[in-house]
Amino acid sequence: MAKPKEEQVKAIKSEAITAADLEGKYQSTKMGTELKIQIAGVRKVTEPNSKLNLFEENYRYEIDTTDEKIVTVGSWSFWNALRKALDEALKAGTIDAIEGTTVLIKHPGEKDYQVEVVQ
Repeated sequence: MAKPKEEQVKAIKSEAITAADLEGKYQSTKMGTELKIQIAGVRKVTEPNSKLNLFEENYRYEIDTTDEKIVTVGSWSFWNALRKALDEALKAGTIDAIEGTTVLIKHPGEKDYQVEVVQ
């Protein structure tokens, strides 16, 4: 049974949006991009058949930033560059943990990612 028109009208809700609402939560790493972020955490996201996943896998990695943005790691070249930079910094004692680390991500060309730990 359909709701009376009066009840349908009461169900409508309207909210004002701000400029912050217009910004997406995902940060782009498209070719030509240079991005400096501080890592809040890194997550492994399992989502079968997603175009964002790593090649021939059912998952991808996502970096949560301290400014509440997300950077998707959907290519092996990006993941390997990030992993290498963080691993080297951890072994050298430059950083104590991944969380709180600032990285500079450059994507100058196809399958070419450069990641540098910066302080």
